[in-house]
Amino acid sequence: MTDKDKPLWALRRTEHAGQCTGFGSETIWLVIFAQKPSLKVLAPFIRHLSTDMGKAISEVQTLIDDGWITLGGFDYELANVPVGTLLE
Repeated sequence: MTDKDKPLWALRRTEHAGQCTGFGSETIWLVIFAQKPSLKVLAPFIRHLSTDMGKAISEVQTLIDDGWITLGGFDYELANVPVGTLLE
């Protein structure tokens, strides 16, 4: 497998604004990883994790396993992105 065939892993955060703002949502690309990140690597990029250590670990692990989670009004998405893909 060449480097071009290896997917990158992208972490995005989407905030859904209220109707008063006139904006539906805003998505921010937080970080791109060369391989699927571990819990230890991913956790520092996530806001609004629980203050309970066990629950915070579970929240990050859910993001890794399921590819998305909602925390504190933000939707987080972890997805693989093939090299050369147009990013939106």
